[in-house]
Amino acid sequence: MANSGTQDCVSTSASSQRTSFQYADGAEAILYDIFQREDFDEQHAWMEYNWWPLSYHLSPARANIISWLPTVRSGINVLEVGAGCGAITSYLCRVPTVRRIVAVEGAPQRAELIRLRCRHASHLEVVTANIEDYEPTEPFDVILLIGVLEYAGRYIARPDAAAHLIRLLCRWLQPDGRLIIAIENPIGHKYLAGYREDHYGVPYESVSGYPDYNGIRTFDKGLLQSKLQDAGLHHQLWFYPFPDYKMPEVILAERSFSEPGFDWLTLLNLPTVDYSLRQRPLFNEREFLRMVARNAPPSAFMNSFLVIASRQPMPQAWESILAVKVRSQCAPSFRQTKFFLKESDRILVETARGDWLNRPAPVHSHSDISEPYYQHLKNIEHLFIDSLWHKRYAEAASALLRWYATLLSHVASEGYYHYNEQFNAFCTQRMGRLAYTPGNQWLPPDSLDLTPRNCLLNEATGEVTLIDLEWNIGVPLPLDLVVDRGMLYLMQKVSDFFGTDPLNRRGEWNLPRVLLNRLPAQLRKGKVADIHLFEYWFQLAILHGDFDYCLSEQDRRAAATSAGLSRRSWFARLLRRLGDASRSPGMVGATLRRLRRITGV
Repeated sequence: MANSGTQDCVSTSASSQRTSFQYADGAEAILYDIFQREDFDEQHAWMEYNWWPLSYHLSPARANIISWLPTVRSGINVLEVGAGCGAITSYLCRVPTVRRIVAVEGAPQRAELIRLRCRHASHLEVVTANIEDYEPTEPFDVILLIGVLEYAGRYIARPDAAAHLIRLLCRWLQPDGRLIIAIENPIGHKYLAGYREDHYGVPYESVSGYPDYNGIRTFDKGLLQSKLQDAGLHHQLWFYPFPDYKMPEVILAERSFSEPGFDWLTLLNLPTVDYSLRQRPLFNEREFLRMVARNAPPSAFMNSFLVIASRQPMPQAWESILAVKVRSQCAPSFRQTKFFLKESDRILVETARGDWLNRPAPVHSHSDISEPYYQHLKNIEHLFIDSLWHKRYAEAASALLRWYATLLSHVASEGYYHYNEQFNAFCTQRMGRLAYTPGNQWLPPDSLDLTPRNCLLNEATGEVTLIDLEWNIGVPLPLDLVVDRGMLYLMQKVSDFFGTDPLNRRGEWNLPRVLLNRLPAQLRKGKVADIHLFEYWFQLAILHGDFDYCLSEQDRRAAATSAGLSRRSWFARLLRRLGDASRSPGMVGATLRRLRRITGV
């Protein structure tokens, strides 16, 4: 029920002789219970559940597909077609530049969930109708088709249902209005690598042209382009969400593939995540995309498309964007949006903290951190993985030694006695015991993210440039901890590419012996129990938004047990703990992609 003095969202329905569109994934009844709670909080409810359908509907990462887009004016009138259970709708209700929202949903049960979820939004109208029966009262500035166009054959009885839907929506646009479509690519690299087609659950269904077509199908780039052009939408901006449009971490623009010196491939956390945890790609996706890029634009093989189409030219503020990287699956205070912009003859990286909420252009006016983009440098993690893939063990060892030398160059020259006291007190209070025995090699508090993936190597000079050192927990860090954390993240990536299990064998990281023999003991051997305990604490602290967070006894037992588990068993145990809503908030399935970086699942 709405608070006193607050106008509820408007609820309408359109009469129809057509059969109502029934679609459900089994989460609706639970979502109803969640949304009707008096204390329902859109910003934190997603943390409590680790079942994929609930995570999908509740995760803030759902809005990443559009949240980064800078607005060029206020008072926007938005139509959302196929609004589902309101993941995007609830986000739009928070955007200051949106004046009015109409959410059309054909499934009555889901439409009711939107009304309940967004009941306090006075500028929202929820319409229960087949889209062909909806009659707008005024044209729209933006029309959204997020994961909907592929279902057109299910609710429109016409030979080319998708083309008809696009033409219908075009009639409802302002002259300069934009149609925004997000959809999977039937020949995306994950599907070519054998992943199950999302709608049919079998591999190669889309690649084979949908031989079992049941009214649902996605469209390759060329086909979708032609449908938009036939509808009169000749101005198109193409973007490529990764790992897909559902919960994207990265959005690549078309021009990112051809921009000299811009390494778009480094931004992709490959291999593509499989939300079911059941699959690994049949080939190396990074090598595949690198090979494609040498011969043709790789955009035709990206996993998903995000298309902004209009009758009129697009704003310059959008065309300057090369890529966007969004971090949203954490406490609101730790969220950020990172823009890679081409301005004149240089590339800039602009980082804005907090939720972006489609802030007005230009981007740099909202930036908290502005820095140059470092061109022609090599990511040490990628150098290591590529060398390991091709069995160039000397080169792999050399990449790790460059990273290790960088760590040693940041070691504090004195004061380690006091650092021991500070760090011991920090661990005892938050983790319940000491972690990492007293030592005399310490790094500054902002060195936690000094991992191989945040080190860029100039192969000509040997110099290393550091990027994305975002976390600072407030105390000096033992060198052993930062080494172990870097190796844990690196071994997760090795596990993703090579399927190695476990991550650590008899105190040494699970790498080929010929490679281990080239490394110093501090790189070869890890304090597994200590780094697992620390990482448990760190991930929960990020969720809570507070580095003063203290582990429970249950957390400490789980972390201690996990030290001897394989990557998959450890991850399963961590998910169970994090999904326990009665204790601390859980990372849930919606945050799976971040956890995979740590666990190797």
